[in-house]
Amino acid sequence: MNGWVPDHQEIERIATTHSAAVSESVITALPTANEDTLLYQPLLKVHPTWRRGAQGIGDCVSWGYELACTMLMAIKSVTDGDQFLGEAATEPIYGGSRVEARGGRLGGYSDGSYGAAAAKWVNEWGVLVRSDYSKQTGNPEHNLTSYDKGKAKSWGNYGCGGQRDERGSGPLDQIARQHPVQAFSLVTDFESAAKAIMNGYPVPVCSGQGFSSTRDADGFCRPQGSWAHCMLFGGVRFGARP
Repeated sequence: MNGWVPDHQEIERIATTHSAAVSESVITALPTANEDTLLYQPLLKVHPTWRRGAQGIGDCVSWGYELACTMLMAIKSVTDGDQFLGEAATEPIYGGSRVEARGGRLGGYSDGSYGAAAAKWVNEWGVLVRSDYSKQTGNPEHNLTSYDKGKAKSWGNYGCGGQRDERGSGPLDQIARQHPVQAFSLVTDFESAAKAIMNGYPVPVCSGQGFSSTRDADGFCRPQGSWAHCMLFGGVRFGARP
């Protein structure tokens, strides 16, 4: 129940089209030194009771990108004084990445998505937080206060907002457009990932790399096996291990 579905042709197309212009500003500005950076700290500062949820279907891509967006909002709140709107909702990212970001085609009921599509969704549409939007849209299905795996499954077929919401331009899509992620960039190696994180940009990672389920004395999980999974790089440490 992981849910990353590699689509290398689409990943290359979206990444090339959208990220080339912002790569320099996002990942190449180096801090003065390699410093341990933990991007969950701003999140806990603005949301001390935050706890990680758990996916109920193969919608891991939406969970990875949700946490990236939630962290970004927290970082902006701490560094720039922006209002922290709350935890991002996963179901719109999942539905949006499977339908709207792919040209409005029905996504089907099989699980899974890929990271470039989620990046396209949060950039061209945007982010919805855990809140009840049903009064704004007139659709009771648009209550996103808590995670609903059945809603995620349905929206994975019909797109953000569900069957009654017009794909790509429905009321919930329009609300999402009020809070877009302004830029994203493809990260393919450790150095770029470390630079991004040290500059305050979390890195959702989609891959087939698996890990052990237990940590060693330094807190690391041993690489082993294969997961078709999306996770999040939200920190970098230099001292514990090269």
